[in-house]
Amino acid sequence: RQKVMLIHHRSQRPIAGYEIYLSEAMVGGLSAGPGHAETLSQALARAYSSNPQINQQRANLRAADESLPIARAGFLPSINGQITGSSSTSDGNSSQSATAGITVNQRLFNGFRTVNSIRQADAGIRASRAGLANAELSILRAGAVAYINVLRDGELLSLQKANRAFLDEQVRAAQARFAVQPVDQRRKG
Repeated sequence: RQKVMLIHHRSQRPIAGYEIYLSEAMVGGLSAGPGHAETLSQALARAYSSNPQINQQRANLRAADESLPIARAGFLPSINGQITGSSSTSDGNSSQSATAGITVNQRLFNGFRTVNSIRQADAGIRASRAGLANAELSILRAGAVAYINVLRDGELLSLQKANRAFLDEQVRAAQARFAVQPVDQRRKG
């Protein structure tokens, strides 16, 4: 058995849990030969980096990651500011007035709403990670199956061509024997 490791396209580190074990019989046909454009590792890496389902799951994970800071914002104080001004003129006298105010509110207890929002955001992030892992595994499995099927079909085609050539040679040999036999012996047989 040979282990094929998948490398993350950005960090260039192996992806944990994504190891494909291949038997020696399969590995013998997995190298890129004259009729093959890429190896199994190259095909899986290309499928991993450019698949729209995986890209969608990555976007979902990024969106879920944004929910955690939003949930944590419930612990932060709220600050409100207000500025008002007025100006009036009466009998040549002008008067101006302005007021400004800042209000800072800090909730001490909100019925565990913030804590539960953080838990919900964490659960959403874990669910998004699981969705991404599931999408990665299914795409990589489908890519490996397709690659192996192409190799298998190529080998079947080669075997069928060889079998056809063998049978064509058998037909030619039979026709040559038939052409050489005298007409009398053909009638007896």
